[in-house]
Amino acid sequence: MKRFTTVFVAILMLMILVACGGGGDTQPQQGGSTSTPSTSQSPSGGQATTPGEKRGPEGQEYGGVMKIATGASLQDPFGVPWMYQSFNRPFVPFAEALLLETYWGDYFPFLAKDWIVDLDKPEIIFVLEEGIKFSDGSPFDAEAVAWNVEKWMEGSIADSAIKGAEVRGEYEVAILLHDWSNSLISIFASRISVMVSKESYEKLGEEASAQNAVGTGPFTLTSRVPGATVTFSRRDGYWREGEPYLDGIEYYAMSDVMTQNAAMLSTGDDSVDWLQTSRGEQIEFLRDNADVYIEFLPGGATGLNVSSRNEGSPFAKKEVRQALSYAIDREAIVAARGFGVWTEAAQLVPEGYQGHLPDSYNLTYDPAKAKELLAQAGYPNGLTADFYGTTSDRDAVVAIQSMLDQVGIHTNLEFPEAGAISTLRYDGFEGITTQGFGVYPNILQLWWYYFDAAYMYYPTVWRPQAMMDLYVEARKDPEVDTKKAEDLHKMVLDDMVAVPIYNTYTAHILRNNMHGTGHPNWGLGTQWLAHSAWKSSN
Repeated sequence: MKRFTTVFVAILMLMILVACGGGGDTQPQQGGSTSTPSTSQSPSGGQATTPGEKRGPEGQEYGGVMKIATGASLQDPFGVPWMYQSFNRPFVPFAEALLLETYWGDYFPFLAKDWIVDLDKPEIIFVLEEGIKFSDGSPFDAEAVAWNVEKWMEGSIADSAIKGAEVRGEYEVAILLHDWSNSLISIFASRISVMVSKESYEKLGEEASAQNAVGTGPFTLTSRVPGATVTFSRRDGYWREGEPYLDGIEYYAMSDVMTQNAAMLSTGDDSVDWLQTSRGEQIEFLRDNADVYIEFLPGGATGLNVSSRNEGSPFAKKEVRQALSYAIDREAIVAARGFGVWTEAAQLVPEGYQGHLPDSYNLTYDPAKAKELLAQAGYPNGLTADFYGTTSDRDAVVAIQSMLDQVGIHTNLEFPEAGAISTLRYDGFEGITTQGFGVYPNILQLWWYYFDAAYMYYPTVWRPQAMMDLYVEARKDPEVDTKKAEDLHKMVLDDMVAVPIYNTYTAHILRNNMHGTGHPNWGLGTQWLAHSAWKSSN
C-alpha cells in the first residue's frame, strides 16, 4: 500500500539537500532481500580504531565511532522497552524489530523473514530468521518473541487488538488477535516493539534489566552516564555477516542549540557526526556553515494539546478550544521561525498522507472571533492557564503565548525538562502543552498513539465518542479506508481536539563522511540502520 502521493514524493526529493557528496544510504530492496546477510567476512585481528583499514563488499570502510547529539535527556533506563517509553529513537543500536517499515508504508523482513496474515482467525504468523542470538548468547526464537509480546501486553504498549502469542515451532510464532487491525503490521516494525532477551531478564530481574540493554542488535551497551552519555561498542558475532562497520556509537545529551552547533562545526574531540532537529534557524545555519549534508523527512504538524478531558477545565468547552485556534497567527509564526522549512498547518495530517482533507480546512487568524468565543464559553474577561512548552523552538512557543495573551488567554509559561515532559504525557496535566504530532505511513497509528483511550499517552485529552467509534471500525478494514481516515481527521478539527499550528520537517544533519544510515527510507519505527552505517576516512 502506497501512503504517499506522487506529488508529495517529488516535493520530498526536492527537499533533500546534499552538499559535498554525502549520501551512500542503503536503499530498500525488493523481495525481502533486506534480511539477506552480506557475503563479506568480519574483520579479523581486532577492531580498527580509524576508518579505512578494511573494506566491505561495496567499499564500506570498517572502523571509527559515530557520535550522535540528542536532545533526549539520557536519564531514564531503556533496557526494558515496555517499561520505559523514553527508550524511543536514540537507542536502536542494541535491539531490533521483526520488520522494517519505509516512510511510504512498505514493509521489509528483518528478524522475521516472512509473515502471513489470516483475517478469518484472525492472527499473524511470523516466520523468523534462524540462528540469531541475543548479545548474551541466548537464542532468538519463537519462544523469545512470544515472551516479548506478553511483556508488551503487561506493560500496556501492545495494540488492544492483540490477544496473545502462541509458539507454533522453533522459528514460527502466531500473534493471536481479538480483532484484525490494519495498523498491526506497522507495530511490529516499531522501535518500541524491539526484541530483548528473556534469559537476561529472568537472570537479572526487571530493575537490573532496565539498566542493561540486551538485544539482537549490532552493538552492545558499554557505558552509561545518566543525563550525559550512552556508549555502544561493536558486537562480535552479529547475525548479519560482515556487519556492523563501525567500532562504536556514542550518544551525547545535548539540548542547547549553541552547543549542538559548535559540536557540528568542530573537527576535534568535541565534534559530533549526526544531529536530528526540526529547528528552522538551526537547519539554515548548519546547512550554510558546516561540512554536512541534510536529509529532510516529514515531521508532521506541531500544535497544542489541552486538558479537555478534565472536569471543570475551561478547555473542556469547545468554544475555548476554538478560541485557541483563532488566536494564533500561523503565517506570522512560520515567517518568523520557519526559515523556509516550516509551513502553515491548516490540518493535523499533512498533504500526501491518507486522511488529509482534500479541501483546505479554515483555521484563520481572527482575534475578534477568539474573544467572542471566550465570552460565549463564559469567560468574557478571559482566563488564566498553565502552558507547557514541550517542543524544541522556544521562540515559537513564546510567540504563541503572546498571541493567546492578546485575546485574553493568559498563561504561566514553563519549559519542562525531558523527564517532566514524559510525566505530562503519562500522568496528564491541566492547561495547555505544545505537541509535535508525528506522521505515520498508516495514519491510524496517529490515532492509536495520540487519541486511543486504551493507550497510555495523553489521558487528559478528550476523545469524541463518535470519533473513537469510527476509529475502532476503521482499524478492522483489511487496509486503511481513505474516506474513513478523512472523516476521523475532520472530527478532530471540528471539535478542535488538537490545534495544529505549523508543519515541520525533521532534518537529519550528518557529516559528509557518514554513510549507510538509511535516513531517506526508514520511518518512525526504525529511524535508521545502525548495522549498515559506516564512516569514510576522507
